[in-house]
Amino acid sequence: MTLHTVLYNYPVPSDAIALNVTSWSKEWTRCLSPYFLGPVEVASGIWAKSIENGFQYSKLYPDFAKNDEPLPEWWFWAQAGWRNPRPIHHPFGKKRADLGYVVVEDHGSNFFKWKIISHDEARNIFFVRWYADLVQKTPEYQALKELYQHAEQDIYLVDFEGYLYDREHLKMADILASPVPFGQGMVLSWLLIGELS
Repeated sequence: MTLHTVLYNYPVPSDAIALNVTSWSKEWTRCLSPYFLGPVEVASGIWAKSIENGFQYSKLYPDFAKNDEPLPEWWFWAQAGWRNPRPIHHPFGKKRADLGYVVVEDHGSNFFKWKIISHDEARNIFFVRWYADLVQKTPEYQALKELYQHAEQDIYLVDFEGYLYDREHLKMADILASPVPFGQGMVLSWLLIGELS
């Protein structure tokens, strides 16, 4: 049995097990989406309702920046997004470019201290850690783990961001060092094969 992580439109063989791990799934695997996992602590004492909003509303957009630095308006916009129970994947639309991710290092009611990190850094530091920590506590992950341990057929984790890769020659560290996007399917595969705990 082989575990694969593939894009949404990948032609999964008919004799394999296909598990859609996105919010579009109509099955139990829908609960493995970061849309439905939370809360996460985005700054000391400040929580986002979901991983999705914790990640997306940590982005800095030009509307809330001056000289590529966050304005006070960003802080209030971000907190409103983090509190929103509805997951939002593109707060400013799909094609809107951001300036990076804001890491809040200290804050009060009307101030915050921050640093800007890249998308790849934010993905590796926050998304992977938040997702791995929360998903392993769910009954859906335990069901997936049980299936993985006993399945005789190949398993394909279907995600919006995924690709086939040779695990003999390309490890988790290689993917994390690459600019190629990945999503929860890849993190799930790392957890299942023991590259991530």
